[in-house]
Amino acid sequence: MKKFQSLLLMTFLIVCSASASNFYVSSTANGNGDGSKANPWKLQQALNSPASISNPTDTVWVWMEGGVYTNAFDNQTSFNCFTKGNPNAPIIFRNYNNERVTIDGQLTYTLICALDNCRFTWFWGLEFTNSSTADRDHSNIDRLGNV
Repeated sequence: MKKFQSLLLMTFLIVCSASASNFYVSSTANGNGDGSKANPWKLQQALNSPASISNPTDTVWVWMEGGVYTNAFDNQTSFNCFTKGNPNAPIIFRNYNNERVTIDGQLTYTLICALDNCRFTWFWGLEFTNSSTADRDHSNIDRLGNV
């Protein structure tokens, strides 16, 4: 019985890992990547929801290699998320191999995740910071820190 349970568990794990899609992002990518390990995307490329990760039917893993990620989406926003996962098939941005990933906004807003644009997208094991020295408008934040 234990052998059968072990075989069943191993089969389940293999099927689950085979059904997930894996893509890669690097802070040193050239912007012409296809999301493969050998030719990774820039972070904003992945956040733009390329066709290969749009409307997934299985979990999508976007593995982020270690490094500091900076960008200028527009004059106030560093990164803007447009990925749309599904409740049972999220898009997960995660640090690769427990490497240190730092997303440095350097502008007023580090990462915009508007509800209509960025659904069922998880950010896991990442460090967010904003090294901008400009004063920010805090008028839209109440005293509890809620926007």
